Amino acid sequence: MTMENQMPTSMRAAQADAFGDPPVLKVRDVPLRPPRSDRAVVRMLATTVNPLDLEARRGELRALRRPPIGTGLDVAGHIVAAGKRWKGPPVGTPVWGALGGLPVKKLMAAAEYVEVRSGWVVEAPTRIPLTEAAALPVAALTAHLGLRSLRLRPGARVLIRGASGGVGTAAIQIARHLGAHVIALCSPRNNDLCLSLGAQETVDYHSLDWNSLAPVDAAFDIVGGDDLKRLTQVVQNGGRVSAAVPDRPGLIVASVLPGRTSIRPVLALPSRRHLNDLASLIDLGHLAPVVAQRFPLAQIAEAHHHLETDPTPGKRIIDIVT
Repeated sequence: MTMENQMPTSMRAAQADAFGDPPVLKVRDVPLRPPRSDRAVVRMLATTVNPLDLEARRGELRALRRPPIGTGLDVAGHIVAAGKRWKGPPVGTPVWGALGGLPVKKLMAAAEYVEVRSGWVVEAPTRIPLTEAAALPVAALTAHLGLRSLRLRPGARVLIRGASGGVGTAAIQIARHLGAHVIALCSPRNNDLCLSLGAQETVDYHSLDWNSLAPVDAAFDIVGGDDLKRLTQVVQNGGRVSAAVPDRPGLIVASVLPGRTSIRPVLALPSRRHLNDLASLIDLGHLAPVVAQRFPLAQIAEAHHHLETDPTPGKRIIDIVT
């Protein structure tokens, strides 16, 4: 194992000993072990709260793992130790990325240190502070892969449902970079934000008449639920729908039948290729985070509560080092 500095034997990390409301999350001292031979340890600067973190904490993913569980998927920090077979960036490199695999683990990214596989992190973008870049990996990966599955051509009309959330704000920017005509489905209070990010049109989902929507070439659904079927009805023949929340499996399976609009579920797993693509978009000025609020690690429960109850668009960043 190689090290830049001597690692401590313990660290502070957020964990929950039971499923439930945000107060089940506690920040405590836990053991810190050297990385396995093919992995590295990142000293964390910041992470975020994603909807998947809320689901895991509430017990909606309890089939995957029992408590204690950690929280946090986005990774932003510096590599401080690496195993002998580590094939990622060298010790000392500022990196960003996301935890892959099962989303419910005892120790996750809301911690002072996190162990990562080589495909989960790459050298961080430099145009923005690393603590702000932490807001993007999971959201931007989801947006990037969802839009790729739509095979957008320049000028294509794409409808984004859930456009003012973390994934949606990234999707608007990436879709505009691809040359698409972006129609943002959002609350009126977020019209200006969506337009500033590159949307050409906004549609109020509160008073939406699906029958009045002009046909689009593709749609990206970031919300899930029963309206996924309605999205397929506004997509023109030969178009596609990408589903970031594939909670209607029957509808998705049926979409492969002749004459149906294809629905593609999004599996946003990190990879070097896609993380490097996104880092390049950031450094070229085509992608930037939208941050709703920042919280220190000690207020992880408050950050979860904020995402659950406050409709403010953008990401909730957890600052590990304050």
